[in-house]
Amino acid sequence: MAASDAQKRATKKYVATEQGKEARKKASENYFSSEQGQQKLKEAQQKFESSEARKEYKRQWMKDYYKRKKAEKQR
Repeated sequence: MAASDAQKRATKKYVATEQGKEARKKASENYFSSEQGQQKLKEAQQKFESSEARKEYKRQWMKDYYKRKKAEKQR
């Protein structure tokens, strides 16, 4: 386990360097230009859009809920 921790620290250090940032950027560009990467990107976008739609629905529902609650109190 100590070797694993040391490897994680080394990786973290490397990624913080300019060379590491370039390598990571190049790897992600290569991945997302592939068919599998495009599919994963599309799935992630759909998931994000559906979660945003759920959040918006909940916001609207809560607004309506508090309006109903306020109207009931005033009666």
